Amino acid sequence: IFDITPVDEKPFIIHATKTQTRVVGTSYGIRAVKKSDEVVVTVSTRIINFSTEGKSDYIELHQGEQGICNPEEQKLEKSINTDPNYLAWKTRGMVFRQSTLTEVARVIEDVYHTQVIVDSSVANLEITSTFDQLSLDEVTQIIGLTLGVNIESGENGIRINRSKE
Repeated sequence: IFDITPVDEKPFIIHATKTQTRVVGTSYGIRAVKKSDEVVVTVSTRIINFSTEGKSDYIELHQGEQGICNPEEQKLEKSINTDPNYLAWKTRGMVFRQSTLTEVARVIEDVYHTQVIVDSSVANLEITSTFDQLSLDEVTQIIGLTLGVNIESGENGIRINRSKE
């Protein structure tokens, strides 16, 4: 997440995976992950211009919007941000509404930097819950009790599978 103070004569430019985000005073997040084939920019406040590197065409993004770019195809898309967890890695506030364990695992990995492996037998179980700045152990304990699943923690991360009971 970037919080940028406006300086009219000096725009702030971020380069990430063949994309360019031009800012003149706003807060936003950029997600450019090596194992993903897209860059996602989500605007929290004000306006940014999002483009592919070396191109003059851009999309203007306002508060609550996100831009998605596939750098290889140099294709830009604009949409409304519907992910309540886009800042979870920073705030440790996570919101799940009928979210599958697979979706929950992805957010937990981002927030706690821990690999989470979900067994296919429980991957589609859904949970509705809000976690606000809890430890990883507290979150996994609540998930385990709520869904009746087994949580195993080890050196290589967490494994979620059917309870042995």
